[in-house]
Amino acid sequence: MRVVFVLLLSGILAGCATAGSVSGEVEVRVFDVEGVEVVVVTNTEELPANADIVRFEATIIDAGSGPELCIGGVALSLPPQCSGPVLDGLSDHWWTDEAQGVRWGDRSVEVHWGSEPLDVIEDNPVDWPTWEDPARAVPDGCDQIEAWAPNSAVHDYARSIGDRNGGVYLLSNGELALQVTDDPIPHREALSDGVADACVISVPWSEGEYRTMSFNLQARLADAGFSAGGSAEAVNGRFDVYLPVVDEETAALIADLMTHPEAVRVTGLGSLLDR
Repeated sequence: MRVVFVLLLSGILAGCATAGSVSGEVEVRVFDVEGVEVVVVTNTEELPANADIVRFEATIIDAGSGPELCIGGVALSLPPQCSGPVLDGLSDHWWTDEAQGVRWGDRSVEVHWGSEPLDVIEDNPVDWPTWEDPARAVPDGCDQIEAWAPNSAVHDYARSIGDRNGGVYLLSNGELALQVTDDPIPHREALSDGVADACVISVPWSEGEYRTMSFNLQARLADAGFSAGGSAEAVNGRFDVYLPVVDEETAALIADLMTHPEAVRVTGLGSLLDR
C-alpha cells in the first residue's frame, strides 16, 4: 500500500480536517505501536492492523481527470490545486465552485481505503468539526499562567540557548511552549519579567536532533515506497508525522525504520470506521 505523508511545521494540514466527533460515533484515541505514539480518530476499540473504511472531511477537486481527494494540502490558486487519490463513485452533487473547467468543493466521504481508485461508500456535504490535538494541551505546571510572555520573547530566547533549545510549539490555547533539553526552571525564570511567565518543559532531544531524525525518516520512508515531503515540528517531546490514514501496519513500519521510535508521534487525518 502506497501512502502519501506530509510533515508540516504548522502541525495543520491545510485544506483537510478530521472529525473529533461525528454523531457520537468517533473519538480521538491514542495508541502505542512499538514505541510510536499514534493519535487517530476512530470508533474502533483497537487500532486495526489494516485500515478498511475511512472517513475524510476534505476538499475535492475535479480538473477533468477524475475527482481528487485533497489529502496533501490545497494550493490556494484559482482554480485551486491539490494532489491525492482519485475517487470512484462520487456523486455529482455538492460542487460549490467552478473556474476554468475545474470543479471543487468540501465534502465528507467514506471510502474503501487501499483501493485504486478509492471506492466511495458514502458522500455527504461536509460539516467541518473541530478536533483538539491532545498533544497540544497545556502541560501541567503551565495551566496556572495568567499572563504569558510575548511570542517574540520566547522565540528570541530559544535561539539564544543553542543546543539546549528543543523547539517552540503552539499550545491549544494559542500560546507558545518552549522545549529545553535541561532543567526548565532556570529558563522559565529567565523568561519571566515579573509580569508575564512562559511555559517551559523538558524534552529528550534538541531541535537539531529532531530535524535530523525527521530527515532520516523521510529518506527511509521514500526507500520503502512512501512519498514524503515537508518539515517537522517537535511537539511535547516528539516530532509529528501527519498521514492520511494510520493503521497498525503503517505505524509498525515507521517504528521499524526509526532508531528512536519513541521520538515520533503519528497522527491520522482520516477517521477509521468499523462499519
